[in-house]
Amino acid sequence: MSGQLATMVRVHLRTGWLAVVVWVVVVGGTMALTVSAIKGLYDSTEKIHSYAAAVHDDALMMINGHIAGIDSLGGIIANEFGFLASFAIPFMAVSLIARTTRKNEELGRLEAVLAGRISRATPLLAAILVAVVAELLITAALFASFAGVGVPGRDAALYSLSMGALGLAFIGVASIAAQLVAHTRGVYAIGLAGIIAAYALRGIGDVRWSPLTWLSPLGWQEQTRAFGHQRWWPLLIPLIVFALLAAAALALASRRDIGSALLHAGSADPHASRFLRTPLGVALRCHRGSLLGWSTATVVVAGTFGSVAKPLVNAINGNPSLASAMGGGAGTTGLDSVLAMTALLLALLGAGYAVQAVGLLRAEESSGRLEARLSGDRSRWSWLSVQLAVVATGIVAVSVAGGAMFAASGSWSMGMNITQQVVRAVIDFLPAVAFFGGLALLVFTVVPRWGSVVWLVYAAGAAIAYLGDSLNLAGAVRDLSPFHLIGNPPVEAVDSGNVILLTALTAACLVAGYASFRRRGIPQV
Repeated sequence: MSGQLATMVRVHLRTGWLAVVVWVVVVGGTMALTVSAIKGLYDSTEKIHSYAAAVHDDALMMINGHIAGIDSLGGIIANEFGFLASFAIPFMAVSLIARTTRKNEELGRLEAVLAGRISRATPLLAAILVAVVAELLITAALFASFAGVGVPGRDAALYSLSMGALGLAFIGVASIAAQLVAHTRGVYAIGLAGIIAAYALRGIGDVRWSPLTWLSPLGWQEQTRAFGHQRWWPLLIPLIVFALLAAAALALASRRDIGSALLHAGSADPHASRFLRTPLGVALRCHRGSLLGWSTATVVVAGTFGSVAKPLVNAINGNPSLASAMGGGAGTTGLDSVLAMTALLLALLGAGYAVQAVGLLRAEESSGRLEARLSGDRSRWSWLSVQLAVVATGIVAVSVAGGAMFAASGSWSMGMNITQQVVRAVIDFLPAVAFFGGLALLVFTVVPRWGSVVWLVYAAGAAIAYLGDSLNLAGAVRDLSPFHLIGNPPVEAVDSGNVILLTALTAACLVAGYASFRRRGIPQV
């Protein structure tokens, strides 16, 4: 068994090392950047206490959680990093499990592996171990970042371990999801639904001071109170959940047939409809799961921020120093700051969809479906054009869904119509969103196996744009993010020169991508 397990761990690392590295570098690097900048910004007791007083508001608690010890350096760091960590660390766990379990099974790799002397549960156990190692690396990176700026070792250790335990809980969720559903997209859907539910339960529980917080893995992490009156025992809850879910997943994996799942899809029409047999119908079917998932996430985020828009505005107006930290800039109102921050988040989600949607083209190639479709009279350019048309439509749909929800919920919360500002901001950010789609296409057509690098570029651009104001990053650093190049809509007019630059770069990526796709081999390893 140990020899089989070691073999499968090596296989997973050999085929998926880049994804592990990207996740660890992005999450760990973002935390290191946050810690370093906050240490410089809040270098006195007076500044720390001023920050603590400014963020003591139910609306901000809904977004970042109830941070015990917010009047300490560690508490400020946890508050600034909290929103990103709430999604990044759980989603990393889901992503690593999904790509090493159901994805390999869908592509036929698992069946080939099990044809040898490998037991049925071993590939899943190896996938869990690789994901656990990635979480341990994140935990170590977080601890090193905190310890490096003088945060007490006990505080740093508890916070880092609580984040690692949060990731373990979602490793368990993803592992069981991989047994419940038959497709990779299903694992992502269950994982994303779990993350959104955990975020909502924690947020509602914190604002109402209700037991709902204890139903959320994010609540378990928060209840350790790393920078206040510490409690170590809540760490046991995610560990127990992880152990139970992982054990159940391993038991199911050892018993079910390859390619099967506990939840069976309903019987479908044995004959494809006339529309489904068209290139457009096939492309829409390929992208519908991703489009639905990102649209749902965007609507939830937009609805959350819109519903607390008025309390957020009041909190910022009561402490103008918060305006710049939330993206409004000096001399702006609380409403400006909330609009700028939410518009940026919607743009980040739209760009995330663009990168993943283009990444699905690689899945079509790896599965052999692309080669089969091009074996007839369809040209490469025709296939690619239809796919990109669906992706472009999806980008608009995700942006419109998020914008409409924020406009509706924000207008209701504020008691005034903010639709015009929201629409303008969504449109203004589209060149930056489209750029990431173009970059993903270029990588797919030139070096398709390096798709994870696009996610690294996206994560870096998102972190710089989201944290740039609160961390007071240098202008040269901020300009590395396409989102920052746009400007600060709807508070400020967009930079037309940079819009032209991003549009030109996107067009260049498209031209180069089409030219490369016409010549390269299919499939290309």
